[in-house]
Amino acid sequence: MPNFIHKINDSSRTNFILLAAGKNKTKGQNVAKGLTDVNGKKLIDSQISVINKTCKNKDIIYAVGDRSKSMINYMIDNHPQVRIVENTKFKTTNPLESLRMSLNCATQQDTCIIYGDKIFNKGSITFESNDSPFIVETTECESMPLSLGLVYQKETLKNISYGVDNAWGQIFYIPNKLFNNFKKRINNLTRSYYNVFDFINLIAKEYKFKIHKSKNIKEKK
Repeated sequence: MPNFIHKINDSSRTNFILLAAGKNKTKGQNVAKGLTDVNGKKLIDSQISVINKTCKNKDIIYAVGDRSKSMINYMIDNHPQVRIVENTKFKTTNPLESLRMSLNCATQQDTCIIYGDKIFNKGSITFESNDSPFIVETTECESMPLSLGLVYQKETLKNISYGVDNAWGQIFYIPNKLFNNFKKRINNLTRSYYNVFDFINLIAKEYKFKIHKSKNIKEKK
């Protein structure tokens, strides 16, 4: 399998990290998450198309795990500009480990983190300011007892909890000025059972995530 060296020329870029190492739970599709068919188009193609339309200067980092060989081969053939991070321990870890690995491969930039099974649009990843951290609430999602929602006051996140009406779109944004601190905090975690939302709850008071509301964020079925 070929390896690539990606040269980054522009210092004013945005990182987009897609976390897609976990097993594909879509019924009837035994493929990597990114290769899931969504209305005749592969999920990863749709995701990258939206990112390309949203941001000109960007670095896309894609975390793979389950069925990684087929996913990596597809990316080499179709999206060679995307950097791949492989979480070989995806069966015993969770998306926070994929995020940690991805951050360690990223440069200090504004960074948007997206769960890899999400269908989103330009409005979902276009934020009101590049100076504050944001977390995305999707306003078109039916709340379920086991779904994660956002508890917030005055448009500032308090915590993420199960069964809350304000559904978390599983997208969040870290500005350049907080990147190194964010990466350091993840690398210094001593509890392996933390998930991404646990970690966000841990730093929520300090970071003061602003709520970004967006329609049409869906999980592929």
